[in-house]
Order: sequence, then C-alpha cells, then structure tokens
Amino acid sequence: MVNIAEKYGLVVQGNLDPAYLTINHLKDHLGKLRALKDTLRQLPAIFNLGHGLLPETKIDNVELLIAEISS
Repeated sequence: MVNIAEKYGLVVQGNLDPAYLTINHLKDHLGKLRALKDTLRQLPAIFNLGHGLLPETKIDNVELLIAEISS
C-alpha cells in the first residue's frame, strides 16, 4: 500500500471494519488497529470507520479507538 500511494501520489483512506468495535475486551486486541495506524502514519492518509457504527458497537471501544488514533 505504501509503495502504490507514493508512486502515484495518492492519499490513502484507511478503513477499519466496524465489527472490530463489537468485540469484548478490545484493549487486549489492539494489534490490528495499531498496525493500520502505523501504516497510515507513513502516508498522507485519512482514517475512517468503514460503513459506520453497528448497533452492537460498544461505546467504550469507540472511545478507545478515538484515543488510539489521536495519539
């Protein structure tokens, strides 16, 4: 992804599957989020949550997501 974006001068829009925010104990499963964040940090990028929030989304997970992406 990094090579393609650099080669063509693109901005990457990084999506996170909204189902990720429905799992219990998200604090114990931050690897995917941090890997996405580390990749996007290397590029001009926009982070977003693909397809919005699901009804079963845990608000604590949304707060944790915001804190992780903002740091």
